[in-house]
Amino acid sequence: MKVASVSPGLRQFDRLSGRITVLAIVCLFLSMLLVFSAAPASAQTLSASPAVFGTKALPIARTPLDGRWQSAKQAGLGVSDSGVAALISQNRTAGRDEQLAAINSWVNGRIKYTSDQANYGQADVWATAARSLQSGRGDCEDYAIAKFQILRSLGVAERDMFLVVGRDRSVRSDHAVLVVRVGAKYRVLDNFTNKVVDDFQMIDFLPTFSYGSSGSWLHGFAAAN
Repeated sequence: MKVASVSPGLRQFDRLSGRITVLAIVCLFLSMLLVFSAAPASAQTLSASPAVFGTKALPIARTPLDGRWQSAKQAGLGVSDSGVAALISQNRTAGRDEQLAAINSWVNGRIKYTSDQANYGQADVWATAARSLQSGRGDCEDYAIAKFQILRSLGVAERDMFLVVGRDRSVRSDHAVLVVRVGAKYRVLDNFTNKVVDDFQMIDFLPTFSYGSSGSWLHGFAAAN
């Protein structure tokens, strides 16, 4: 099922400099080398492995986007906007699904999709929530990072949140979403829609890398028997 867009303005193509598109192809070869290049997989890392969108997630030592993720993850919310404070206050005691829906919809409405090239004059800038909300502009990973930082301020555990980058085959574009683990489910917060859905409902999204509190993962599909 393809999730419908709530706004034509959000339906602009995410680029990420075409890097993730190339990486998706390269991963076919990397999968043969993972046994040698994968980071040591502790029991904690494996238990946190985000097997989302019907894939297998293998922990890896490094990706080309690690630095951007670390900068975004380590930054505090740092937003003086009264709207953010009110959002957090109003949803502090709400159920988890209600929190996800509220934050997803609010961030989608506050940020206007703008490519990094148009916004910063360069590609692959992963902005903090403070920077994106102050400017009111950002691309797919900026929406995801803002949602991550706001949800963390609401008390959602970092270990349950993953920034997932990959390919949206329905629009033939690179894309990034925030995935939040709620019990045994993975819930997807996407700037294409205000509706929060389970990962298996997004059949057009093909993940490449995931980033979380305990590491990075490369996604692939198990070989058919």
